[in-house]
Amino acid sequence: QLSEVVGQTKVMLYRRDYFQSSMGNLLTDAMRDSQKTDIAFFPAWRYGATMMPGKITAEDVYNIVPTDGHVFTYSMGGKGLKTLLENILGSVVNKDPYTRVGGDMIRFSGMKLVADLAKSPGNRIVSLTVGGKPFSKDAVYSVASAHTRFQNGPLFGASKVKDTGIVFVEELINYIRKNSPITSALDDRINILGFQ
Repeated sequence: QLSEVVGQTKVMLYRRDYFQSSMGNLLTDAMRDSQKTDIAFFPAWRYGATMMPGKITAEDVYNIVPTDGHVFTYSMGGKGLKTLLENILGSVVNKDPYTRVGGDMIRFSGMKLVADLAKSPGNRIVSLTVGGKPFSKDAVYSVASAHTRFQNGPLFGASKVKDTGIVFVEELINYIRKNSPITSALDDRINILGFQ
């Protein structure tokens, strides 16, 4: 069953990149599509085998997401969403090494974010749209994410947190079957200014 061909990719799919990656875009697009939410998040894992253009087997997909974690859905207010994104930007890129937690930018789908890293932490978001509409701090957005992130509703300002019981790696296989050949690439979902 691991050797079953579930689809094709026309592009190289890779995980490791600072602000976005072709693999991260595939993962978040698949999650948002399956859950029909405004936004999807996925951790910026630095592991996961790169896939060259060609066939995709079930084993390849399990090498991308080697866990059986569930998809979580929740609601998040605009104010909390912006605070979350500012905090992540501050943790990833910060002149003060004691406040630089490290890692890469969280992967996401459904938003377009422009951030200026020359600005002070907490004030870096220049523009943000969700679903093609201007961000509103008064709006409430539906979110899907991997089980390894944002389960704690009070901590991240989330409400109506729900474990869907859906194993994400299985959803990803279904998405690849439905959308093959895969053409995920870097796009304009994130634009970083002032980064050298």
